[in-house]
Amino acid sequence: MVQSLRILAFALAVLSSACASTWRGSVGAIFALEKRSGKVVVRDAPTDMAAARAGILVGDEVVAIDGVSTKGMDPSEIHAKLEGEVGSKVHLLVRRNDEVKDIVVERGPLKDDPRQKR
Repeated sequence: MVQSLRILAFALAVLSSACASTWRGSVGAIFALEKRSGKVVVRDAPTDMAAARAGILVGDEVVAIDGVSTKGMDPSEIHAKLEGEVGSKVHLLVRRNDEVKDIVVERGPLKDDPRQKR
């Protein structure tokens, strides 16, 4: 009986992982690219989304995504860097006041994709 439960738990874990990995997700925040300065700034980080849970705050400047500087990136490049498989992680190097922090955010399902509602 215990062996059967272990096999079932393993199968469910593999199935869950396989399903999640095919879904596209993002960090769950809204970013703005300031025209004059070229800075990427967090405009909104809903408290029920991954970015806020990881510690991202409104007003944070994102200076790098996965080690790549955001300087000179256009909005589509920023979006492409932030999007990825649900459950995958992205490193955001953020400047808050005079402090720079490396914050790891686990990508969650896109809010507007009904296939990803759980």
